Amino acid sequence: LLTALSDQDSDAKVVLRPAEEWAALSSTSPWPFPEPPASDPDGRVRLRAFDGQKQVLDVPVASSCLVLGSTVQQAHIADTTDESVKPQHAAVLFQPPSSYLVQTIDGEVRVGALAMHEGVVAA
Repeated sequence: LLTALSDQDSDAKVVLRPAEEWAALSSTSPWPFPEPPASDPDGRVRLRAFDGQKQVLDVPVASSCLVLGSTVQQAHIADTTDESVKPQHAAVLFQPPSSYLVQTIDGEVRVGALAMHEGVVAA
């Protein structure tokens, strides 16, 4: 059921919900998904996540709404690197033609500049 992002590693700290189950999340989610925009992103933008200097996620953004949380039962991408991550923590929303926003669901979100994270800049 789960797809680990680091070579099918069962101990992966970031897990991606199987692609064939992404659409089903909107009908089972306790958080009401927003109405989708007229068009979806084209996948050229990539969502990358790091644990220190190690990249643990690199996925093209081809959906207008990506839910981030602590469990793939309630999110598209599950992050178990910190116990403060809620089951449905935040969403990345596409705003055509080429903008994205982060919306909190049940967690605190801080957005910062790439340059503030030495490990990411080095990657």
